[in-house]
Amino acid sequence: RREEIREKERQEKALAREAKQREQAKKRAVASVAKTAAGTIGREVGNEIGKNVGGSFGKKLGGNLGASIGRGLLGTLFGK
Repeated sequence: RREEIREKERQEKALAREAKQREQAKKRAVASVAKTAAGTIGREVGNEIGKNVGGSFGKKLGGNLGASIGRGLLGTLFGK
């Protein structure tokens, strides 16, 4: 009887652990997609600004800066 109870407890703990791992995986996937989207949007905005300010060099610099700012804002808002 005790062994049955212990086995049931082990199974419940394993199920809870698996559910937690699935939830964490979902969160990581959403964060990854959001980070990529923020970087892409920031890069496009930076490209446009840089293109108008400094030609091709400004476009490259602005795109990199815009992507960094976009990802930084996302990290600030969502904690990473």
